[in-house]
Amino acid sequence: MDYYCSTRTKRRRIKAKVSEHLKFLEDFKVKSGTCFYLDCASEVDNQIPSEKRSFEIHLSENEKESDAEFEDENEEQSVAGRTCTASNIEMDFNSTSEETDPTCELKIKLADWAANRNISHSALTELLHILADYNLDLPKDSRSLLSTPKTCEVKEMGHGIYYHFGLAKALTLQLLNDSHLSVDTLTLRVNIDGLPLFKSSKMELWPILAMIKEFPKSGVVIVGLYAGVTKPDCVTKYLKEFIEDLKSVTQEGLNYRGKHFNVALPDAFICDAPARAFFKCIKSHSGYSSCEHCTEHGIYMDKEGCVS
Repeated sequence: MDYYCSTRTKRRRIKAKVSEHLKFLEDFKVKSGTCFYLDCASEVDNQIPSEKRSFEIHLSENEKESDAEFEDENEEQSVAGRTCTASNIEMDFNSTSEETDPTCELKIKLADWAANRNISHSALTELLHILADYNLDLPKDSRSLLSTPKTCEVKEMGHGIYYHFGLAKALTLQLLNDSHLSVDTLTLRVNIDGLPLFKSSKMELWPILAMIKEFPKSGVVIVGLYAGVTKPDCVTKYLKEFIEDLKSVTQEGLNYRGKHFNVALPDAFICDAPARAFFKCIKSHSGYSSCEHCTEHGIYMDKEGCVS
């Protein structure tokens, strides 16, 4: 027997020798009877060399030590394995999070397509039901796909709040609705007006609307929106972000589909009389000498009106 073999090989060989020895004893038991069994066993045991017995005794002691070392090694390997597994899981999670999910990318593209092309919710929902038949992990409702945020970061302004959508984004939305982009310069027209929301509430909206003069059929878009129980207290604060955005767009222009557009200053601000007075910081249309065109001051007659 090779004394320098591995522990598992030693165990396997010892097991084979023990099985052979037991089989030999079993044959003696069958041939000679039960009484002769002990004598044969002692005789066979005496026939085993003392060197072999001492080796087996020594080997059994080494087995105990190796078993203890093997258990300690297994325990260390299991702890290291758990640590390695945990680190591998963390690495796999990080690598998975960094990789782009094809289904997630498809959701984003569908949502952008529906928003840019003004696809109705009913048509988008019908399309999602068709795609669901091809085992795609997509929501079945357009509202789940679009995931329109229910909250936004608004700015406190006087007795209300204000949110600025952005002039460049508004112009881009208008260009999406027109396929013939033959002009190089875009001229803006801006509208400011107030409107009540409910009959039973004083809440009102003051939107800043814009449109492109060269594309009249594209409609209007919202640039900014104020909501409050009264009109904005200060027109300077109300128009501050719009003016800064307008300066930036007119200086830098607008890039859309690889084409650069120059943006000119608005050629008109379209407002009714109350909004015009608020916008220009002048007297209201019902005030004394409130006409912007007259040079003569009127007089009151019987407190009924003002004539020139």
